[in-house]
Parts: sequence; structure tokens; C-alpha cells
Amino acid sequence: MHSLKSKFTEASKKYPGVTFTVRNLNAMRRAERDAAIASHRLEYSRLIAERATQWKALAGEDGTIEERNARVNALPVDKRLAILEMDEKAQHIYERFMLPNAIRAGFISVEGLELDGVATPSVDDLLSGAPDDLIEEIYTACVRGSGLTEDEAKN
Repeated sequence: MHSLKSKFTEASKKYPGVTFTVRNLNAMRRAERDAAIASHRLEYSRLIAERATQWKALAGEDGTIEERNARVNALPVDKRLAILEMDEKAQHIYERFMLPNAIRAGFISVEGLELDGVATPSVDDLLSGAPDDLIEEIYTACVRGSGLTEDEAKN
């Protein structure tokens, strides 16, 4: 007989006494999760690829990373702004769509946390009121439960 676990519980590293339970997502659940934000994932990937292309064009390919960074930092502000705007757009997509979607797909419950007087906060309670570092911990667990690395989950 095989013993499989469809969920796991993890202790918060930043908030002693707080534990959260997340799902292990199978391929069907991952597909449902990804379909909900397909256009956002495509735009995120496009921005990251475009940013890499522009960075390479501005920084060149020779020298150390520090030398390439120095070349970009020496450029006029308007040339650097295009890259910064892409970073901002990509970060917005990640924070507004990708992170909450991953948490909604994987989060089951949290114990040992009272949030705004609620002893068993829902996923929406967490996303609207929990501290960023706790949300990141839960997100990381949800990504682990999806069977993907964090980079794979973003792409």
C-alpha cells in the first residue's frame, strides 16, 4: 500500500508558534492555477526577456558584472528608465497576480495566528492583512508544494 500526502504543514521561521498547511498540487491543480493568470504570466515572461535583452545591449557582454553595472549606471537616466519601468511592471504582475494566485491554489490553513481579531484567517484575510514576510513564507511553501522551483513558478 502506498501512503501519499496531499498536504503538508510547516512552521513559520519568522513567527514562532505559527504553522501553515498547504496542498501538494498535482498537474491538474497546477494547470487550473496557471490558466487563471495565463495572460499575466506571458506578460511577466515577456518583460523579463525584454529587460534582459535591453540590459545586454546597454551593458555589453564583456567584463565582470560590476563593470557592466557601472556602464549601465553611467548612462543617461532616460536610457536606464526603460529598464526600471520594466522591472516595476514585472514586480507589479508578480505581486498583484502571480503570488496571490499561487497562495490561493495552495493555501489550506494557518494556526497560531490571530489577524485583525480573526482566529482562523482565510486566504483573503492573509493576502489583505498579513505581514509581507509571512506571506512570502507561505508563498514559498506553496511553490514547494507545486513541485516547481521558485524560478520555474515565476516562468
